[in-house]
Amino acid sequence: MPTRSALIVALLALSLSLGCTANKQFQRASALQKAGKTQEALDIYENLVVRTRSHKAQSQLFVRIGECEWTLEQQGPSLNAFLKAAELDPANSSAHLHLAQLFLAAGAPDKALIFAQIVLSHNPNDLDAMAAEASAYAFQGNIPAATKRFQDVLDRDPAREDAAVTLSQIYSASGRIDQARHVLETAAAKAPKSSVIQLALAHFEEEQGRLPAAEAAYRKAVTLQDDGPTNLKLAQFLERSARVPEAETVLRRVDGLTPAKPYALADFQLISGRDGAASQQYLKLLLNRDNKRDGNTATPIAARAIEAKLAVANGQSGSKRTQSLLEAKSALGIHRAEFGEETTAVLAAEIALAEGDSATAAALARSVVDEHADNNSAHYVLGLALSRMGKNAEARAEWQTILDNDTTSVPARLSLAQLSLSEGNIADAEQMVVPVVRQEPANLGALELFGRVLIAEKDFGAANSIAVRYQQIDKTSPVAHLLKGDAALAQHHLAYALIEYEQAVLLDPNSTAAQEGLVRVYRSGTITKPMLQRMEMSAAAPPKSASLMELAGRLYSEHHWNDDAARCFRAALAMEPQRSSSAVELAKLQAQDGSSTDAASAAAAISASNSLLIRGLGAQDRSDLNAAIRNYEAALSKGENTGVAANNLAWLYAEQGSNLDRALELAQRAREANPVDPAVTDTLGFVLLKRREYSMALMALKEADQLMRVQKNSDVQLAQAIRQHILEASRQSGATTP
Repeated sequence: MPTRSALIVALLALSLSLGCTANKQFQRASALQKAGKTQEALDIYENLVVRTRSHKAQSQLFVRIGECEWTLEQQGPSLNAFLKAAELDPANSSAHLHLAQLFLAAGAPDKALIFAQIVLSHNPNDLDAMAAEASAYAFQGNIPAATKRFQDVLDRDPAREDAAVTLSQIYSASGRIDQARHVLETAAAKAPKSSVIQLALAHFEEEQGRLPAAEAAYRKAVTLQDDGPTNLKLAQFLERSARVPEAETVLRRVDGLTPAKPYALADFQLISGRDGAASQQYLKLLLNRDNKRDGNTATPIAARAIEAKLAVANGQSGSKRTQSLLEAKSALGIHRAEFGEETTAVLAAEIALAEGDSATAAALARSVVDEHADNNSAHYVLGLALSRMGKNAEARAEWQTILDNDTTSVPARLSLAQLSLSEGNIADAEQMVVPVVRQEPANLGALELFGRVLIAEKDFGAANSIAVRYQQIDKTSPVAHLLKGDAALAQHHLAYALIEYEQAVLLDPNSTAAQEGLVRVYRSGTITKPMLQRMEMSAAAPPKSASLMELAGRLYSEHHWNDDAARCFRAALAMEPQRSSSAVELAKLQAQDGSSTDAASAAAAISASNSLLIRGLGAQDRSDLNAAIRNYEAALSKGENTGVAANNLAWLYAEQGSNLDRALELAQRAREANPVDPAVTDTLGFVLLKRREYSMALMALKEADQLMRVQKNSDVQLAQAIRQHILEASRQSGATTP
């Protein structure tokens, strides 16, 4: 900002050029601007500039207009206002200085340098212009010139915040740690009430690993300026130190200090994996806002509540997942009028994605992008939909568009990092994810992704450190153990990997990744009965794990140790009587052994719907398709909701070329129950292929192929089937063969 003396001179000249009434209006606008009532001030300034005839007075008013527009985040109009001010009065240093600062903020140091030097040509000792010039040099990479100019500023004003902070960063980046600390400590001594310098000193000490000194500086900054942003910095430090309860306490204070945006705690809960707690917190805030009739605040909270509910649904299955999706849809309907068409379409696209309908999600998001190219949320959701449809290049373009507008966008960075990692471009993945880990140290998605990048780079020690940090934030998640297991397996430390994967299964019995990890461990060496017996014993020990027990049974079965396999499947059913997958495996095993009575008893051990499902599976294995169809339909009528009966029945109808409307309905139902199962998505594509909806079939089949790649699925037969279906859909639709 311009120096105080320059402002006083400019305002005095402006006051003299305005009439008495206009001068009173100007004073009122100035007071409103100072009080934060920016739009009201802007309205008065714009009214005055039309009535003022003096070019110099108009120039000063356009500076004020530009300031207000910048505060209101209207960057384009703000730039035009400052340019107009400079045009009306080329000697208006304030206009040129604002232009220098604006171009610096826009990342255009060459232009910023020009305007800063215009100011310095009139007043060589203008500290604001000197600081802008130094910053421009730093942007250009001219570090010697930047260092000299910042030092010139500090020689005149050792307490100058922007110069001290930037110069210390320059020294620190070049390894001149003592000089960096000296600059900040000198500035802190000269400006003992500056929270900005204390925050810079805190960040510097944290980077140097001096955590007690860093915490002391963060807390002193809060003492000096007890507002939302400063408390948020302290909370983030506590997050990075894995002091989550303390961080949450500070975040509650942040919410109290920022009533217009009271969702810092809920946002933290969401990114740190506590989707349920975040959802409840958003709903609580929303209820409070509804009671106060505070629509401006309620709208962003309602949008966050819907996204939190979708995050909850993504971790659920069956009826619970269906209920969460219904609640999200209901909330969208209730708040539709408040959101407007643009936000409603984006949220509807997110819901479609959660339901596994990538085509609808893409269409909705694209409709927003076409009308509102600056809507980053729409670009992000469109990228997700395209990625799931196998259109990775287009997805990358959407996410890159976001970064072109906002280099700090966390969702875009993580998506690009994940895509780069899946394509084997590890360096790009690291470049994308590291800033997120620094910006949001408790973001579990970022930590997991960074851990996987480090494993790919074979930096196993660092990967284990990230896993430990993850575990400190969320001790109930299996992800930390999965990272440790993957790192151990990559080093062929099978014993360590086995322990970590077993721990992951115990924390989440339904974790497919943990079960696949165990399978990889056992397949990496020679599998012996004692090894599987150890797994069986682990599954039977408290807390008992039906998933681990079933996995032991599957491995026994692979080696034709059928009696042991049957024992494990029975044990899994004893732990979870409704575990249909174990009952199915047991029935298959006993049917293979010719024991129809035992197979029937296994079927009888579970619900009627699952019993019918097992009969359908048996009939399909015997190629008795009529009996299979009859039993699958009966199972569905009894409430079978795992998606297995719907998927298999859809496939049979499609193979026969009959009941294709029913087949599509069933395939979509199976997809809703199993949105990330590539075999289920392949069934949907196959049904669409048989219905001659070739373009839609191709999209579904490409998504199935992408799911295979992302999950590193090793089912060769399924991969070949998907590939064959893609070739057929490409040929029929006239698309280029992938």
